[in-house]
Amino acid sequence: MLDLLGIRCFSILTKYWTVDDKNHQALGLNNPTMLANQIIWMSVGLALLVAGYFRFNFSEKSKTDKKSKTLNTETAVTTKTMRQMCLV
Repeated sequence: MLDLLGIRCFSILTKYWTVDDKNHQALGLNNPTMLANQIIWMSVGLALLVAGYFRFNFSEKSKTDKKSKTLNTETAVTTKTMRQMCLV
């Protein structure tokens, strides 16, 4: 049951199949072992996705410190001087 993709389970179930059987028959999910494996791992994946969704913070942090204010004023000055240079 620790096999995420079910490859080990598939190889055990098709161990004594001939080459022709492996090429023409599909195992599918009608086998209870394969179905249980896929349901377990899909539920684990869904649970992790839901937990990550609720744990994630979608709000933006609005930190206003002196460094960002000076950076914004420097950017404004640089933009203003660039406009003046383009007009000349």
